[in-house]
Amino acid sequence: AVVSTQSTGIVIIDEAHNLVETINELHSITIYEKDCLTTQRKLSIYLRKVKSRLKPENLLHCKQILRCVTMLAGSFKKTHKSSSPQTYLFSIGQFQTHANLEDLNLFELVNYIRVSHLA
Repeated sequence: AVVSTQSTGIVIIDEAHNLVETINELHSITIYEKDCLTTQRKLSIYLRKVKSRLKPENLLHCKQILRCVTMLAGSFKKTHKSSSPQTYLFSIGQFQTHANLEDLNLFELVNYIRVSHLA
């Protein structure tokens, strides 16, 4: 249970032993290969259909998102070489390095996706 009073700034947390795990779960995501492949296919189709009507900046963002998803899908293939299924935990910087996306501003792309309602 969480009790909070804004006027005094007091927060009481019950079950605090789960607090760190809960915070970590709030700031993490599980990505599945099939979702990457589906997104890659659908975004490619979308770009073929509307490419000529997009403003240059929007086209650039869409191409960057497609590149990001393509590299992410490719990183799954790299990990398939292992004989057993693997779970990997990456920070954003580690993911960018692993997927060769160091030159992209992922926060800018996430903001574009939110603003444009692309997803």
